[in-house]
Amino acid sequence: MIKNLNTKVVKKLLSFGLLDQATLSLTTFLTLAFGVKFLDLEDHSIVAGAYLSFFSLSMLSSGLFYSVINTSIKHTEKPIDFLSQIFTNSIIFSAICILILIIVFSNLLAFLDVNLLFYSAIFVYSNLIHDSLRRCLHLLHKSPIAFVISFSTLTSRLAAFIFIDDLSLVSFFFLLILTELIPVVVIILFGFVPLRFGFAGLSGYFYNSKWGFFAAFPMFITVHSPIMLASSIIGSTSLSVLVTLRSLTNVTNVFVGLLDTTIPILLSAGLKLNLERLVILFYLVTSIIISQYGDVILGFLYGSKFEGYTLEFLLLWLLSGLNILIRLRLVKLRLDLVTSVEMMGFSIGALILTFSYVLLPLGSMVDFILVMLLSYFSVFIVLHWRSPT
Repeated sequence: MIKNLNTKVVKKLLSFGLLDQATLSLTTFLTLAFGVKFLDLEDHSIVAGAYLSFFSLSMLSSGLFYSVINTSIKHTEKPIDFLSQIFTNSIIFSAICILILIIVFSNLLAFLDVNLLFYSAIFVYSNLIHDSLRRCLHLLHKSPIAFVISFSTLTSRLAAFIFIDDLSLVSFFFLLILTELIPVVVIILFGFVPLRFGFAGLSGYFYNSKWGFFAAFPMFITVHSPIMLASSIIGSTSLSVLVTLRSLTNVTNVFVGLLDTTIPILLSAGLKLNLERLVILFYLVTSIIISQYGDVILGFLYGSKFEGYTLEFLLLWLLSGLNILIRLRLVKLRLDLVTSVEMMGFSIGALILTFSYVLLPLGSMVDFILVMLLSYFSVFIVLHWRSPT
């Protein structure tokens, strides 16, 4: 970790952190946008479901391996050895989770083509490795290399989207996997983050990270279960629409990603960052724009398939703002090792969702998004109540 930050180092961390996260968000957005072009909404919903699986498993991996790493790594003599063990253990853990999912889905979804299930699983796993490697590079202050990985994935994938006229679902998945894994494998082979299995130096680490891991379960219920439930009640088309709109509203993940990597480093080094008011002001202004021109924006980006979803777009945009405010609180809580509050907050959010599912007649996408907003707001209140001053 950096104890004495000068202006040059701060600018480097922030600039490459922003570039990396912007590239990553743009990659997800373009992948789903071109998916609408190449695939029908039924097939596109499978891609959307794969992304949901990745986001869900990423929560588990982040909770177990990266939730309190910014505090723990300060006390290690060799950060590269510590992070190499974290990285290796995380990709083994992810592989086990993927195998469990394959077994479960192959039994529950017998109608799903085996090839599609295989490609979906590999796609999810490649994303998990990519995500874990980038986290380690940022924590080692090698943000430029993390940006190179994301940029090479974006440019190669975009070139393929532009020059290929037609893609089936299988070939679409194959393209995504290839463009994701090649730069990651190259970086690993060059030894920037060596593979090193073991638990030396990790004693006591999982005692603190366990709260982040257990909090991932109610976090999943709070964040992703409404969309999955909506797909079963309203249909797979709604899953495709919701996930695509969320990829658009999650353009602010440019900043959310910094909350997992760069911002904790700056805060732990003693810098004072007051970002909540800026976030609230930004979302108020942009929400007014979306309410007036939502149909125009959606029609331009996705075509006629997505016209008429301005209300859903606006509500999901507000949801993304709440998500950033929640993540800002989580950064402060994790740095001060106030870890049990995270589980408390998301457990309350999960309970509110559960009661809403049982008591309310949810019959549209707007219903599900409103319930998510209520759940997110309850999480924010709990985290704000216990956030350190």
